[in-house]
Amino acid sequence: MAGLWPSIVMAEPTAKDLYYQNCSLCHDEDGAGVMPGIPDLGGADGPLWKPNKQLLGAVINGVDRTDLPIAMPVRGGNVELSDSQLQLIINYMRREFGGKKEIYP
Repeated sequence: MAGLWPSIVMAEPTAKDLYYQNCSLCHDEDGAGVMPGIPDLGGADGPLWKPNKQLLGAVINGVDRTDLPIAMPVRGGNVELSDSQLQLIINYMRREFGGKKEIYP
């Protein structure tokens, strides 16, 4: 019987998939935030304008500021996301919400 059933290969999730699965609950589909106080990711002074190292560090370590209504959890609440997956999400957000076509150093 072995070999009669085709093996199922799971495709790697895309950056868009990762964003929707892990970030859109708070940041919404357009990155503008779902409640007052959640930063507009692509706004003129939004987080996407930060240097990549600083932004990646914030996503990895989470953000807990007194001026935000809720804290952003470590790794967006999914500790299984790798650094490279987080970078894919950041690149996606920059392209979609920040109008940036490249990774900022």
